[in-house]
Amino acid sequence: QKLLGFEFQGLSFKTRPDAMIYRYRLNGYDQDWKTTHERRVEYPDLPWGSYTFEVQAVALNDTALVGMPGEIFVEIGMEIERRSPFPRTLTVAYANGALGYFPTAKEVPFGGYEIGVVRARHQGRVIRPEADETIIAGAVEVLKKAHEKVGL
Repeated sequence: QKLLGFEFQGLSFKTRPDAMIYRYRLNGYDQDWKTTHERRVEYPDLPWGSYTFEVQAVALNDTALVGMPGEIFVEIGMEIERRSPFPRTLTVAYANGALGYFPTAKEVPFGGYEIGVVRARHQGRVIRPEADETIIAGAVEVLKKAHEKVGL
């Protein structure tokens, strides 16, 4: 049996090791991000191909970090922070990639550099205008799961 495994570790001076939450995916294989407390994930019988393993560690005691694979408009980050169950939430741009700018649906009709020239793309296609709500909802869902696990 062929097996590909990845081991990783997030470090924190305030969060217990067993309370760390990891978000991961094997880009090119996993369609969605997965969440785990484990520091090892395995892929048995993985087909031949080109893959990129991406992982994020989430939890710094009462502070959460949200990694974005590009640059989000400030309104998206502020909405994630507003809906987060953590006392402090920080969005981090260019974590796990540099897909481009992620505008709000409200700003798309105005065009400009961030919308027309360097707007985020996935598999060669420009992301949809309403992607901002999907980004916010996904980030908040992961933050809520992390918050439950760390027991704040």
